[in-house]
Amino acid sequence: MDNEREARTIEEGRVLTENVVEQLGGSLSAWEPCSPETLGYWEYANASFNGAVVRVGVSSGGVVSLDGHPFTPDGLMNVTQKAVLESFSRKIANSISCADAELRNGVQNAREQDLAAAAVDDVDPDDEDACRCAP
Repeated sequence: MDNEREARTIEEGRVLTENVVEQLGGSLSAWEPCSPETLGYWEYANASFNGAVVRVGVSSGGVVSLDGHPFTPDGLMNVTQKAVLESFSRKIANSISCADAELRNGVQNAREQDLAAAAVDDVDPDDEDACRCAP
């Protein structure tokens, strides 16, 4: 499927998704049908990229949704390789950025807790001047 050709069927949308996931070095779980309550027919799978997982849906009309979003961040419908590649790339970058931020925050919080514990351990309970909060 070329960059600009639009997917028009569920089969074309699946192939489009599978090609982009492979191109980005990810893996894709097996496709699953939607529940009977879902409006229209969709199939879903999970795409994984180094710990980042994106829920992918493909409609009977070939539209690819990523975590429920069928459009690129710029508002283009995810029906071409170019659009799906852009959406996946941004989604993965955001997932990795969020994971890095959570890791940095966790390390910072642990460091602050260690420093606070060390400050408390160094306090002589009989020294009235030392019972103030450490700066």
